Amino acid sequence: MIGLRSIRARLALWYAGVLAVSLIGFGAALYGTVRFSLHQNMDRMLDLQAAGLTNAVRSFREAERAKDPAVSNWQPGPIVEVPDLLKQGKIEDLIFRWAQKTQAMEVDLPVRVLDRRGEMIVQAQAPGFAGLYPSGLRDSVEKASHGKPVHRTIGSKETRFRWLTYPVIEKDRLLYFIQIGVSLNRMDEILGALRMWLLILIPVISLAGGLVGVLLVARVFSPIGRMIRQADQISGQALDKRMPVPATGDEVERLARTFNAMLDRVERNFRRLRQFSAAASHELRTPLTALRGELELLLRRPRSPEAYREVLTAQLETVKEMSVIVEELLALARSDATGLAEMEPVELRDLVDHLTGAWKRLAAEKRIDFRVEAARPVWVLGERRLLDRLIANLLDNAIRHTPARGKVTLRVDYWRDRAGLFVQDSGSGIPAQEIPKLFDRFFKPSFSPHGSDSTGLGLGLCRWIAEVHRGRIEVSSPSGEGALFIVWLPLLKVSA
Repeated sequence: MIGLRSIRARLALWYAGVLAVSLIGFGAALYGTVRFSLHQNMDRMLDLQAAGLTNAVRSFREAERAKDPAVSNWQPGPIVEVPDLLKQGKIEDLIFRWAQKTQAMEVDLPVRVLDRRGEMIVQAQAPGFAGLYPSGLRDSVEKASHGKPVHRTIGSKETRFRWLTYPVIEKDRLLYFIQIGVSLNRMDEILGALRMWLLILIPVISLAGGLVGVLLVARVFSPIGRMIRQADQISGQALDKRMPVPATGDEVERLARTFNAMLDRVERNFRRLRQFSAAASHELRTPLTALRGELELLLRRPRSPEAYREVLTAQLETVKEMSVIVEELLALARSDATGLAEMEPVELRDLVDHLTGAWKRLAAEKRIDFRVEAARPVWVLGERRLLDRLIANLLDNAIRHTPARGKVTLRVDYWRDRAGLFVQDSGSGIPAQEIPKLFDRFFKPSFSPHGSDSTGLGLGLCRWIAEVHRGRIEVSSPSGEGALFIVWLPLLKVSA
């Protein structure tokens, strides 16, 4: 059951609501346009009919003047101007004669002719028209006396008429008014039918559109539903499961791929966490067991101060070994951070000079020839603490794997836009099949006679430090010729 607060339900409701509002707006615009068009056409028809009546009266007047019986041989009589007609009061007589002789008032429309005072001269003779002329048309006469036609709708809800009061003006003199009306019942029927269909169709289309919207939203969200069900099955014991990726080419496919990429990272980090926990317990178990055993043995009976000093000295070395292990574990646990704490220009030759003193002494104790080659300054942008750890891990690895009377060389140089750290030893080398795994976390090589002392963390940490400085680490190991580790870092150009 989908709740109203779900995205699917809200989208469907929004779709139906927007569709309904759009249809209502369209219906209102359509109704208004049709109503306006019908009114315009009706007013235009009334204007044409009033103009036709005016022309008919004018033609009748001209015909009477041409056939005046006072003139012999039916020759044109004297022209009577409009002012003279008004003064002589002959306009009303002219209209009356025109209506009688032409039977112009025997029409199916309510029409009448008024004098300049608004008094009726003639009107349509059809039965029932006499009561159709409302008293409100008197106001229209007063407005039309200014020279412009006046359109007005008058009537009850059952019977409405559209009226035109048309002023007839000739030579800037108002002669008379024509009032003509037309019933709006037919137009009201058309508009009523249109309203009825709109009131029926808008809800029906909105409902149908809403159902279609629900189906479309359900179809769009069905891949997300499958992703949700798949995500519910993913746990710490089933991190290998992935989201189904629909071949839609849209945001849903991108979301699925993004989730799968995130799950890859989660699985990888979860695996690292398990490896970290296993490595921490494994690497710390041996020195802790030795430390506990020697302390229990020491406390079994009183001993001389020299014996206590000898045991405590051994325990101090064990504690130092544990500190190194813990430090490497913590550094590796932080190796997924996205940035460095402090980036600053670092001169590698100076860094090597300050770092290699202790390693020279350690190499001398093992009778190893340790050399440092740094002929020119090499600048990089990095964090000094991490670069110290990088060099220390590489030197520790080289010295541990180099036998007595062997040789270890540390060289600092640059080539084009890259700074290089080169650490080479003369040990037994690295088997070719183990080189691809050499920088994996917690990988312990099998070629070292001291392999049991390795945590499997140092070289993995070296690769992370190189990558976080936007560099890389490489290794080559020809058979029987030792190993060469090269760290490439972006060269920082410093002005002299």
